[in-house]
Amino acid sequence: MTPKEINEKIKELRSEVQVNVSHLPDGESLNSLLVGDKIGEIDNLLHSRVLEPKIKQPAPLKHKSVELPVFKPEPTIEAEKIHIISEQHITYHGDEAIYHAKGQLSYNQKTLDVLLVIEDKFSRRKHRYQVDLYKSSHVNKVCEELSEIENYNTDKMLGDVETFTNLLEDHREQLMTKTKKKTSVAKPVSAQLHQKAVELLQDKHLLNRINELIEMAGVVGEENTRLSLFVMASTYKMQYPIHTLIQGMTGSGKSHLLNTIAACFPPEDVLSMTRVTSKSFYHYGEDELVNKLLLIQDFDGLDDEAQFAFREMQSAGHLSCSTTIKDRFGNLKAGVKHVDAHFASIVSTTKAEVYSDNMNRSVVVGIDESEGQTRKILMHQNRLTAGLIGSDEIEQARELLRSLLRQLHPKSVVNHYADKVMLPLQIKSVRRLNNQFQALVAQVTLLHQFQRQVDDKGRLVATIEDLTQAVELFTDAIYMKVDELDSSSRQFFERMKEYVKSRPNGTTQRFTARDIRQALNANKTEVHRFLETLKSLEYISIVEGTANRGYKYSIIFWDDAQKMRTQIKDELTKQISEIEPPQAINGKAHNAGVSTIEVH
Repeated sequence: MTPKEINEKIKELRSEVQVNVSHLPDGESLNSLLVGDKIGEIDNLLHSRVLEPKIKQPAPLKHKSVELPVFKPEPTIEAEKIHIISEQHITYHGDEAIYHAKGQLSYNQKTLDVLLVIEDKFSRRKHRYQVDLYKSSHVNKVCEELSEIENYNTDKMLGDVETFTNLLEDHREQLMTKTKKKTSVAKPVSAQLHQKAVELLQDKHLLNRINELIEMAGVVGEENTRLSLFVMASTYKMQYPIHTLIQGMTGSGKSHLLNTIAACFPPEDVLSMTRVTSKSFYHYGEDELVNKLLLIQDFDGLDDEAQFAFREMQSAGHLSCSTTIKDRFGNLKAGVKHVDAHFASIVSTTKAEVYSDNMNRSVVVGIDESEGQTRKILMHQNRLTAGLIGSDEIEQARELLRSLLRQLHPKSVVNHYADKVMLPLQIKSVRRLNNQFQALVAQVTLLHQFQRQVDDKGRLVATIEDLTQAVELFTDAIYMKVDELDSSSRQFFERMKEYVKSRPNGTTQRFTARDIRQALNANKTEVHRFLETLKSLEYISIVEGTANRGYKYSIIFWDDAQKMRTQIKDELTKQISEIEPPQAINGKAHNAGVSTIEVH
């Protein structure tokens, strides 16, 4: 019976069976090959099987034909190319077999440990080996073992594994390059957007226009806070960058304010972190933290070691760590790991009391938690949900601010009025705060660089207008250093004073914690914390009651926060108003003390 007849007979019995035909060598039978121990020829015979041509059948007239399964040959694979199934699974189709590397590739350049799975192309049998592809003894042992089991050609298999190793090595290098380049790449700016940014920088009311764009970008209310945050954050390329710390209760909008302001900066210059491990700052590259805006979403999550490293970078501008390293001969020796760190930062915290060393290095900004601000936020959220505010409008405002920052050129700034304005000496950490104030004046001048004159040394010359705008932005920060209470406690105390004054007994009214909770619509934990803070600072006292029955309080210290703010601002404004115009703006430096801030 011929192969064709056999095929037809099988089709009659089992139509779903696929029949393949293999031709024996002339003068040979399967028995003769087995008796002659010609296993290799049998294996080649099976691997070189040929699909029997499909016999065309006449189309049925009254019923639907049943489709028979058709043998699909292996798709052709591009030579010397790996296929990334996932981060933990990479395949390569070689001459002898299919090779799988499973497991995460180690970044240790001395090894290439993988779970090597070798799959037969035809039988689909798999053999698994834990090997280091850099060790020839491992590779040779695997290839020799499989040559006996699957009758592979040892030399071809060694060539496959060597090619696969080279491809994995190249892939690992690409992954390492991507890991190092974490920051985004600057997108090309259109000529129209560039022109708009230049026109904006030439606007006499530049800061007001920036403030309007920040509102369009998604920050409603907080007019002075949002503008001061933007200006201080834009110092990330200055010689003396400014660091800011946002304080507020949980759910007050700290993260929204931080992230929205950061979205107005070029993405390639922003590093946002939700968590920082103890030693992570020491493992950055030498320039990865240079000229960056660093965001830490929750400063409370940093442990003592991470906070220490962060403080050192803020003050010294670098980190140095003595550690043990290996030389090129593998010998251990002492070495110094050095990381340059030149950045501005915005961090947020819910804690009322922050470690003094951390707070002194930052300008403290408080979140407005008033009912009026809450109403603005809710209205904005509702308008956004209703489609009255388009996402395109928000993105356009952000893109314009990003383009504006990209147009600013690094220049030195000279302030001829630096010795004419003195901060109140009763401010805590006034020395650091004065440096931050002078850096803010210089940054206001730098933002107006398209409108400011340049002296004979190529330095931008600060104006009295720059000084006035800096005072306007910095007044709240100065008051935060004068006030004993943190931002949230101060706002709670002011609301509580309004409530007490509205009661029948006025300023002598006694009240309980429950009274305050109901009047201010605050939860028990918050009210307890605030009352304890005010009691410890002697703003209130317990006048009657017990721990079991509850206490009644009265306010014993009635300060005037708004009056204090006004006094600070008026004093600085008065000093500015008494400044006489400089004798020379272009050419020669002023005879008075000069403050010079350089931008890199």
